[in-house]
Amino acid sequence: MAALLLTCAPILPREIVSRPKLPAGTATAPSMVNEVVEETKPHAIEWAEEYGILAQMLRGRPDMALGTRIFYGLHVTEGGASRASKDLKAVLDELGPWP
Repeated sequence: MAALLLTCAPILPREIVSRPKLPAGTATAPSMVNEVVEETKPHAIEWAEEYGILAQMLRGRPDMALGTRIFYGLHVTEGGASRASKDLKAVLDELGPWP
């Protein structure tokens, strides 16, 4: 039975099977994610300073500072759910400082 399963299983190309694991979103739209991170990097460094004990970790990771701000804007602040239909820039710009 095991031999039958092995012969019936589709054989995928090596580049599909053994590719590196990437952060969410990067695997499906790497250039788009990189563009957004690069475009917002100066702001992300500023935002990192607003996150108290997280600041030290976020200073060197603009992608994580950006993600933290998006999460904060959509899930932590009042009215976050209503921001889900807005574009990313509007969500990032209208947030106040971290409490």
